[in-house]
Amino acid sequence: MSYTPRGKRRLPAADLPWEDLRVEFNSGISPASNPPQRVAYKGGLVSAFEDEGVNEDTVTFQVQLPHNYAEGTDIEPHIHWAGEDNTAGNVKWIFTYSWANIGAAFPGETSDTAIGANPATDVHTLTEFTQINGAGKTVSSVMICRLSRNSTDGDDTFTAKDAYGLYFDFHYQIDSMGSDLDDQKDI
Repeated sequence: MSYTPRGKRRLPAADLPWEDLRVEFNSGISPASNPPQRVAYKGGLVSAFEDEGVNEDTVTFQVQLPHNYAEGTDIEPHIHWAGEDNTAGNVKWIFTYSWANIGAAFPGETSDTAIGANPATDVHTLTEFTQINGAGKTVSSVMICRLSRNSTDGDDTFTAKDAYGLYFDFHYQIDSMGSDLDDQKDI
């Protein structure tokens, strides 16, 4: 039986909408050697990235770009978090990644830092990292990732307080409902 494409159902490039590729800290994530502690918060459990001074709290995870990803477009990583209390201060985050297409070698890691201010108790805060260049990247490409709080750095002034990790995600643009084939966008 031969394959007949169902037609390119692509959105116009000027109108590509955004979607989230989500990483939930409490499931499907691998702890590194010094994972954040799970603490009760607002009726659930969150990952508490502590101000430790040494042995920074770190998580590792992998993500696969979905079949609706507009190939070659940039992605925007960020963390959603809340401070332990309303103490004024900044949290310094480090995000490290390596991104490869199917059949390609993983390059050396790239690291980025972002600083987020704790505005008040129980405020959902979003801290953005630098946009990642997606040139040449395809559906089903995979990123190997690590996220840490760098509380030993002078820029992290949320002293003796926890930053509660709620979600990590990537904004990415979509151009279709999926792909015509299971391992590539089009024929």
